[in-house]
Amino acid sequence: MDETTLVDIRERRRDVLVDDETIAAFYAERVPADVATTAAFERWRVGAEKRDPALLHMSREALMRHAAEDVTAELFPETLAVAGATLPLKYRFAPGHPLDGLTLTAPLALLGCLGTLSLRRGAAGAFEWFGVLGFGFFGVLLWFSYFAMMTNIPPRFANNFYRAAPAFNFEFRILFFAFALVLAAAWVYLIFFTTRSPMRSVLRWAAGIILLWGTGAALHMPWADYQKSYRSVALQLRSKIPVGAGCISQRGLGVSQAAALDYHAGIRAQPLDIVKPNACRLLLVQGSPRHEFDGPSAGWVKLADVGRPGDRHERYRLYSLAK
Repeated sequence: MDETTLVDIRERRRDVLVDDETIAAFYAERVPADVATTAAFERWRVGAEKRDPALLHMSREALMRHAAEDVTAELFPETLAVAGATLPLKYRFAPGHPLDGLTLTAPLALLGCLGTLSLRRGAAGAFEWFGVLGFGFFGVLLWFSYFAMMTNIPPRFANNFYRAAPAFNFEFRILFFAFALVLAAAWVYLIFFTTRSPMRSVLRWAAGIILLWGTGAALHMPWADYQKSYRSVALQLRSKIPVGAGCISQRGLGVSQAAALDYHAGIRAQPLDIVKPNACRLLLVQGSPRHEFDGPSAGWVKLADVGRPGDRHERYRLYSLAK
């Protein structure tokens, strides 16, 4: 039925699929007249389909008034290839409806990419070289900052990285360095050795984005991860939890922070029960580094006060119920 309905839609005709009376007559010839309820029909159908599994199945030919030879995959494809992308096609036969006819669903990125083909030569050149100079400048800045972190030259510039992560160990990682070097070499090749084409500006912009993301991840990710990762926080809290402490209550702990603590250290805290606040002997509070107004009342002893090195807004305090 679905297949013949699609033929109906694609031919934009209502006479391809047989009418309801023809379908009803098909089943009236096969279903006994004394089968008048759903339960009776199900009992009869089980036995009938054992004898003939295709008894109640209408063939494609029986559902169609004519063969619809014109409805072929070549004339009515399911997809269409545009600019190297395969896009879905949808057919709809509904005169007067906004979606009547053929609908091609295209991503916005592809529409913007096709727009570059109609740019004037001057605009296309400005677009292309703006990307080259912009990505080149920031790529050089990433390499310069990496050189400053590793060599402390120039000192004033390098001190910015040391102040943000004073305990971070700057290590030379040969694989990460080689990966960033390969990205830089590939980008330089695309800039100076690619032939002129309408898509060259788009290619250079895409390569520039890959250059910045890849270089930043390879050269600066360990330093950024040290500041923003919850791993050190989770391990410090884990080391302060007494053996056999039992359950841990939490107050103000975010969903992502709770998931990170569980992932890195297996810390699973349950929401604080305001009716029985002392149900768990340990309490974990996510609060501000400037005050402890969100801490528990008297009777609790602070075991840990930790935070991420590069975070000035979050602090994690672990309290134990005084004996």
